[in-house]
Amino acid sequence: MPWKETCAMFERVKFIGMYLQQEWTMAELCRFFDISRKTGYKTVKRFQRDGLSGLEDRSRAPHRHPHAVSELIEQAVMAGRQVHPRWGPKKLKAWLQRRDRETEPFRACRRQNYVRDYCHGKTKQVFTGGPGTGRADG
Repeated sequence: MPWKETCAMFERVKFIGMYLQQEWTMAELCRFFDISRKTGYKTVKRFQRDGLSGLEDRSRAPHRHPHAVSELIEQAVMAGRQVHPRWGPKKLKAWLQRRDRETEPFRACRRQNYVRDYCHGKTKQVFTGGPGTGRADG
């Protein structure tokens, strides 16, 4: 027997249709659809509030980003990387802070991965020798 493929939207519409018939309790409907009662009530609430558009999948992306930096700071970091491409995060931070005391460039560097982790002593050792040679570059 082949697998049945259904989409979440179709299942939600079917759930709401059966709910509106009022022939089953919420617990029975949720058991039938293999969802929790909390999810069942949430689906009904969204349908009552927003109609069919409330049953569509929603984005799981956060509404705000607490560690995000302003575009101005990001541009300053990028400009610093272009002027001094070989500088690491410590030098870039000091250089940018001397230029503009109000910025927090180091966080922008780390967030965008413009710099490596070597300022925190996290260097990777790459083994180039065979087993038992003990040779490592890094």
